[in-house]
Amino acid sequence: MPNTFKLMCTSLPSDEVLDNIIPRRFNPRLIELVNKYAPTPPKSDRTTRVWYNEEDTSVLFEYRDEGISLEARIVNAIYSYRDLFLKRTIDLNFFRHGLANLATSIMHKNPDLYSGIINLLRILGCDIVVFETPLLYEHSSQEIERSFKGLERILDIRHGVTSVVLKVRSKILNKPLPGKRIHIRYIVPTEKGKEEYSATTETDEKGEAKISASKYSILYVKLEGAKEEKKIIVGDREAVETLQFLDFKADILPILTITGLAGVLITILLLLFP
Repeated sequence: MPNTFKLMCTSLPSDEVLDNIIPRRFNPRLIELVNKYAPTPPKSDRTTRVWYNEEDTSVLFEYRDEGISLEARIVNAIYSYRDLFLKRTIDLNFFRHGLANLATSIMHKNPDLYSGIINLLRILGCDIVVFETPLLYEHSSQEIERSFKGLERILDIRHGVTSVVLKVRSKILNKPLPGKRIHIRYIVPTEKGKEEYSATTETDEKGEAKISASKYSILYVKLEGAKEEKKIIVGDREAVETLQFLDFKADILPILTITGLAGVLITILLLLFP
């Protein structure tokens, strides 16, 4: 997508979001979007089945064409993010970033729906700043829709979604690193082979992030500022992966402080005992 963004969020306890904010404030606004953009469509029997091969493993994927609009797909994706959060399959940060990705993808196609998603983000305690990159190529509605078909696979609880917990720690002192932005690249099988879907999230105060992934799939994760991606092969249950990062505040600054104090101590000893 041509836009990047920054989220500025207040800290909210997950239980408060689960028990109060979502049922009392989030759901009523979501229902308004459903009534406007995603009324129940007529059912379709058009089904496509695709075998996808990756590293000597074959997986059968099924796609059902429900004949719904792009806006309806986005509203359905909001529902999926919400349901995964309610099931604790994802954390609040991934939920928030998911909505932000949806908003930036539709902001030029449907400003009214964009505003509706921004209101949902504010209910979840977030403001968003969108950075417009040079528009070298404008994605067509068909390309955006195909991308969201991939997202539906990533979020589709019925077809098997599991969690991947990413623990981000400093490389030298092994400290947890909160507030670290993570870029995620999903490999998503489609009717014509495979597509990629990109997402973002960030670590919580414990230096952890909980994201969703299709069972028996492959994804790549990279910390912002890191040079290399880490490949993760997802099985049929929750996975835990540790990412290490050389961080100035967590690794270098404490070492400089210790060596600096050591230098001061040596200087005092030399003065006392010439």
